Amino acid sequence: MRFLCSTLLLLYLSLWHLPSAWAQDQKALQLNAQEALLLKLLNEERIKLNLPKLTIIPGLQRVARAHVKDLTNHPPIPPCNLHSWSSNGNWSACCYTSDHKQAAKMWSKPKEVAGMDENGFEIAFAHSQKATPEEAMKSWKESPSHYPLISNQGAWSDNQWIGVGVAIAGQYAVIWFAEKASN
Repeated sequence: MRFLCSTLLLLYLSLWHLPSAWAQDQKALQLNAQEALLLKLLNEERIKLNLPKLTIIPGLQRVARAHVKDLTNHPPIPPCNLHSWSSNGNWSACCYTSDHKQAAKMWSKPKEVAGMDENGFEIAFAHSQKATPEEAMKSWKESPSHYPLISNQGAWSDNQWIGVGVAIAGQYAVIWFAEKASN
């Protein structure tokens, strides 16, 4: 009986102190004011185009926040662009260049960072002073390479996004899109 009580007590204490996936997901879903505005602006644009609103996927939210933090702490040096990732994290480094030769390394970040099955596709923005949701969205709407992800046009017309992750801090803003993993 003593053994059973001790075992149950240890089990209870270990479960009490383990961070649960549910708690991590709830934290990821808590957007700060800038992130909430960025998501609102994204969905306003999609609604104008008769596209469905997108919601936050906790794993993608973790990827977006990790990338903004990485960009802030380790800004990419040309020829690497904003889709690059440093070697200072639990992911593989990636120098993303304009020829898109490293695209697969960027697309795999949801798998590496958050254990997701889906690939991710990112739009990124940098400002010389401080990124704002309004400036980021304005820039993406004017960009022939970024707007198609928002609007499901061009090469992205067949993609059905299942959700997003949004992050904004300091000079950087990113939105990560994911579609259902193919079997």
